[in-house]
Amino acid sequence: MNILIVPSWYEARPGAQLGSFFREQSFAIQAAGCNAIVADATFQSMHNLHEKEMFKIKKKNDEGLITYSLLIPSFGLLRFPRLGVSVYTRNLNRLFHSIISDGNKIDVIHAHSFFPAGVAATRIGKRYGIPVVVTEHSSDVISKKLTAPKMELLVETVENCNEFICVGNGLKNAVIEYTKTQKNLSVIPNMVDMRFTYKETKELGSFNFISIGNLIQRKRFDLTLQAFSLAFKGRSDVVLTIVGDGPLKDELKCLAKELNIENQVIFTGGLDRVSVAAELQKSRVFVLASDSETFGVVYIEALACGVPVIGTRNGGAEDIIDHNKGILVDTNSKQQLAEAMLNIYNNIELYNRKKLAEECQEQYGGGNISSRIIEVYKRCLDGEGSDRW
Repeated sequence: MNILIVPSWYEARPGAQLGSFFREQSFAIQAAGCNAIVADATFQSMHNLHEKEMFKIKKKNDEGLITYSLLIPSFGLLRFPRLGVSVYTRNLNRLFHSIISDGNKIDVIHAHSFFPAGVAATRIGKRYGIPVVVTEHSSDVISKKLTAPKMELLVETVENCNEFICVGNGLKNAVIEYTKTQKNLSVIPNMVDMRFTYKETKELGSFNFISIGNLIQRKRFDLTLQAFSLAFKGRSDVVLTIVGDGPLKDELKCLAKELNIENQVIFTGGLDRVSVAAELQKSRVFVLASDSETFGVVYIEALACGVPVIGTRNGGAEDIIDHNKGILVDTNSKQQLAEAMLNIYNNIELYNRKKLAEECQEQYGGGNISSRIIEVYKRCLDGEGSDRW
């Protein structure tokens, strides 16, 4: 099968965080026997205007993954959903014609997230008679932040694609609530990249909690700092490492100082994927207290490294965390979060790091996830998942 991968956001370079799971899944699909081609029509921020070649169709071999790109600055288009989708669809259509002109036959289009890739893919699929699969990842859906125009585009995508996949049950429920669809929606989680693996560590040194993500309000690093302070302030043998960058970085550093735990907190800034894996492998416990998550790929990256996890009931973590893997707490509860951190600290020997990693790879590894996605492709081609073809 020849699969055209259409991401809503993407950065096709090794080690990049943006859209990394789209790229990694494409490699897994290729390893499972399909031919994957990426069509990258993503909008770019204005600061990239002189750093990237814009407005031209470019083709490159990304470590064996053929990628066609047509990048333009966003010009604020995404603030106007219908106009943004119209421009994105036009650019994706140009890429599609370039791909076909090079002799490629496309059997299935697989778009990631309804806005803007999913909407555009369904329109192009309908025009050329190609089945379309859409996997939803958008945090705006699960956090109920869609504007009326985006709600209409979500409904259009769900009703016009052949198969609609959600990465978690919480996200699936939110999509059904928004769209009132009668279609059967699939749930297939994100996969864990093979760079996140268990490594034997003789001496881990200080007891290290780690948290990873963009330093934005939704991720609630402020709550993590407050809970850590409540549980471990003054304990020089217990540290918290925060991996990531974002607009709240300075504010969070100030909060650590106000809480008098600045000597126990390490801010690494943004790291590439290999470095993130290395940080996890030398940590004892992963914690992320997000208000909402569509899935929470960092939870499974931690588990793949053998690290037990603490998460909140944020819509995504519930599918991942059970009592064997860590602890779930309510969102926005400093007390529960502090108690969970103390609980695992006092009972760390109950968690078998090697077993956690093995079970995670079995459940979320590329082989399992790609085989489930390929079954969806086959249903599309057999006509089982389509109302139109």
